[in-house]
Amino acid sequence: MVESGRVLRGVRLCLLACIAAAALQGHATAEERPRLAAQAGPGGPASVAVPAGPFSVTQNAAGYRAANLRLAAGPTTYLIPTAEIRGTSLSRDELARILDPGSAVPLAERVRTLAASEIVIPELRAETQTGAGRQSSTYHDIRLSGIGDGRVASASAADGSFEGLGPEGPSRGTFGRMEMSEVDLGVMMALLEIPAAGGPAELRRVYGAFSVERIATEGPKGARSSIARMSGRDFRARPTKDGWIATADAVAGHTDLDKAAPAERGRVIGAMADLFDAFEVGSVEATGIAFSDAGGKEAAGRIGRVAYTAGQGGGEFRIEEIEAGGEDGRVRVASFSMGGVSIAPALAAARELAGKTAELSAAELRRLVPVIGSIRLSGIEVDAKGEPAEGRPPVRMSVGAAEFLADKVVEGLPTDMRVSLRNVSVPIAAAAKDNTARQLLALGYDRVDASLTAHLAWNEPGQELVIREISAEGAGMGSVLVRGVVGDVGREAFGADPTLAAIAWMGASARALDVVVQDAGLLERFLSRKAAEKKRGVDDLRREYGMTAAIGIPVMLGNSPAAKEIGQAVARFIARPGRLTIEMRARDGAGLGIADLAGVSDPTELLDKVEINATAE
Repeated sequence: MVESGRVLRGVRLCLLACIAAAALQGHATAEERPRLAAQAGPGGPASVAVPAGPFSVTQNAAGYRAANLRLAAGPTTYLIPTAEIRGTSLSRDELARILDPGSAVPLAERVRTLAASEIVIPELRAETQTGAGRQSSTYHDIRLSGIGDGRVASASAADGSFEGLGPEGPSRGTFGRMEMSEVDLGVMMALLEIPAAGGPAELRRVYGAFSVERIATEGPKGARSSIARMSGRDFRARPTKDGWIATADAVAGHTDLDKAAPAERGRVIGAMADLFDAFEVGSVEATGIAFSDAGGKEAAGRIGRVAYTAGQGGGEFRIEEIEAGGEDGRVRVASFSMGGVSIAPALAAARELAGKTAELSAAELRRLVPVIGSIRLSGIEVDAKGEPAEGRPPVRMSVGAAEFLADKVVEGLPTDMRVSLRNVSVPIAAAAKDNTARQLLALGYDRVDASLTAHLAWNEPGQELVIREISAEGAGMGSVLVRGVVGDVGREAFGADPTLAAIAWMGASARALDVVVQDAGLLERFLSRKAAEKKRGVDDLRREYGMTAAIGIPVMLGNSPAAKEIGQAVARFIARPGRLTIEMRARDGAGLGIADLAGVSDPTELLDKVEINATAE
């Protein structure tokens, strides 16, 4: 169940990030921390004015003034000392009924009857108590305009702060100006207050856009983080079975599902599916992110931008300008992105598995993995401090680009995959104790600059696995490229049952294999090195190695015509380094059975079953 824990923890982290963005909870900037500390004082959290007298609504020149409001929605209570309601056609008694703390009518229903051109709230405190802990948020100078039918055309708050107490201790933070547009207060309150009845409800728009500036937090162990600005658009949601707060609490309260009983694990998986399926967002973006541990020595870093954008073919998630590290070194990444992201198949599987009381099988776990069409990274740099006392100097490694593409999923497994690493640059001195590294140093190389690619695709109509490319290339060295076709590969080969999949692969057959070797300097350096060691000329040694290949390879492979053709091609390649190509095709159109190939001990048996074409250019 280790795999299940990793999958569910990753899903949970993604979910909590989305909820955090939607709820506008965040972290304080450096300039906000002194004010936060002053508010907190030596005795604890900042003091906030709370309703101290009886609730009342009085008329004034601009409209009405409500005092000592205490409004509840689910586990959250809103405390408002005073509020000015301006430009309303409602009577005093109608307003009093809407805002009455003792009303038996749910708040989500009451706000739908509220109408005003503007509402001004100097201060609002929201308190939430759940099984996972307590959290409170304070907002200053709130202004709502265009209120009617439970909707608000625009809303803003000058700034605010929040604090919480969880299992690991207290946390707190501040945020600057906050703005929202096209807010549906009725839907927002219903998310917290009204459990979904009669099956999932329709997703409804909660807000059109939001932004919040200068967010900062300080965690229980002193870790700090900040966000210069966060914004988003088109947030749609529906109530969950038990309400958003309770459902999120059920998910966040389980940090290790591996140790949970199967029934409890199924309940949490069901809650996760319900919560994930209960919202969608058009886009979310955060910029100017910084973070550090308590002392800033173990881990500290920054991120230029984090963004998610929904799309027809799946969402795209991007992180840009990443830098993190501590005393032992630093890592920089220019960009990281995931495209074609879809959790719909995983949600469908989670709903099916929610009531299961037995352990999840490998096949079921695979169904819980979200679909990711692509993963790309660029501009990766790693600086390691090294240990001079142990003979290890500082090291700088880099990767120009890394890419993973996946398509045509069968039972949770992509059947068209491409993985590539471009310009992986590593100093050879970093592995000087390795025998291969020592040989490369002797050949005059000080760094390895390599690129690797693997691209496999299943052709379902032809029941073939096509090896489009498996390649390795080293700058100033050369390259190797392999292509091929494996036949008799059915859908069962990609099934979740490992035993049945292994049986299916044993029934496959090899039909074609091409190998292309391109020299770009490695062979010449090798010959020069050996010639110097033997105190002979390079051309003299080249002739010797060429003759050895022309004679020795056929002897090792049984002296068949195919063996001689390979030997001659290798000899020509040594004489004039360039490109060596060896093409193999099974004589039998059905191919060579994988099970039969596994039992071949003599290479001459294999050569009798294939047609070979070997050339050197």
